[in-house]
Amino acid sequence: MKKLIRYFRNVPLRWRLTFSSSVLMFITFLVFSFVQYELLYNWLLSQEKEAVIKTKEEVAAYYEQANRPFQEINRNDMETLLLKLNDRHQLIRILDMNQDLMISVSNEFPKKLSIANYPSREGIEEIRVEGEHYIVTWVHIQTRSFQGTVEVVRNLTTFHEVTKIILWITIGFAIATMIISILSGILISRQYITPLKELNHAMIKIKDEGFQTRVKETQLHDEVTELTRIFNGMMDTVEDTINQQKQFIEDASHELRTPIAVLEGHLSMLNRWGKNDSEVLDESLQASMQEVTRLRKLVLELLELTRSEAILPSDIEPIEVSEIIEQLTKNVAVLHPDFHITFEDVTTGMLKVSISRHHLEQIIMILLDNAVKYSADAKYIQVLVSNKDENVIIEVKDAGIGIPSEDLGKVFNRFYRVDKARSREGGGTGLGLAIAKRLVEKYNGEIMVTSQEQQGTTFTIILKK
Repeated sequence: MKKLIRYFRNVPLRWRLTFSSSVLMFITFLVFSFVQYELLYNWLLSQEKEAVIKTKEEVAAYYEQANRPFQEINRNDMETLLLKLNDRHQLIRILDMNQDLMISVSNEFPKKLSIANYPSREGIEEIRVEGEHYIVTWVHIQTRSFQGTVEVVRNLTTFHEVTKIILWITIGFAIATMIISILSGILISRQYITPLKELNHAMIKIKDEGFQTRVKETQLHDEVTELTRIFNGMMDTVEDTINQQKQFIEDASHELRTPIAVLEGHLSMLNRWGKNDSEVLDESLQASMQEVTRLRKLVLELLELTRSEAILPSDIEPIEVSEIIEQLTKNVAVLHPDFHITFEDVTTGMLKVSISRHHLEQIIMILLDNAVKYSADAKYIQVLVSNKDENVIIEVKDAGIGIPSEDLGKVFNRFYRVDKARSREGGGTGLGLAIAKRLVEKYNGEIMVTSQEQQGTTFTIILKK
């Protein structure tokens, strides 16, 4: 038994489903058919018994009403009457008080039965004689002129023929049901297993060819389709992540290549002949220190970008945002006295947001620093905090160079710069906005940008209260 169970578990899912559904349907039909056959068999047998009892009662009633000695009744008339009352495959016999046969009529009755000794009580029995099945019923009659027994015997040959036909029909339906259940099981299993096979093939193809493969989705709304949709969505996410990592490595390599090349050039020059020239030595050391500072800042921002992936917002206590942003704005205004930096709070009541104070300060500082870098001519920056419905809205506006419309979708990409030459001179790495976007999204917020060239840029942050 254990080997059979182990073997069944190793059978492919398609055939297990087919076998299970077929067996279940077949057993269900078999039980239903058996119950139906038993009910029909008992009902037909009860009908046979009722017919025999009815005949017996009619014959007995006739003798009781005749109220004449049996010898005075014309035998021919009596036999004619009994033939009219008799049914097919039935025998009617009249016995005297000594159980001697007086009259016997039959209708297609196959053989004669010996006269039995009947008890004093009335009754009905099923008997078998030489393989034949009979129903026998009798009643004792006692009138002023007659004492005897009325016996009615019914052969159940026709009954068994009918029930046998019903049985064969039931067996035929059972076989047909088994075949239909197998075919339907194959169709059903194919319908539900095919998407799983496609999913399996897609996984194998992904392993061999990469993450571009997708499973074809059907128009159904079942669990398998939902599983396929989840799988395709997961593959989209994985592919995007891999592409982002690939782009990140390429961009990081590109960004690291420049300062490393500068350091290598200066060190090579110093190694060849610059060690003995104090002016060249001083210039190379200054340039090398600048590049090392840039490398350090780049590595720190890359580390910060990585750390932003591990934030758990559910562990953060809510903070009041307006006060923090106002203080940050004042600090930046002190650092850049040549800029006109304003803060405006148009909120109603105290607004708290579940965000780390350090991360909120980091996001605002990134946006303010970005506004300062790209507002060299029109040195005006406005910070606005407002609320709408269940959201806190933070806006940082500048009047700088703006962003071309075709580049608006790229500003949050890693290492992207609007003005690459100016940004490199200012020590920018192009990671600030990418870090800000990741931090905002980790707190279930949203960051957007609108801009017009030479008119300024507005960054909008939406956080849930």
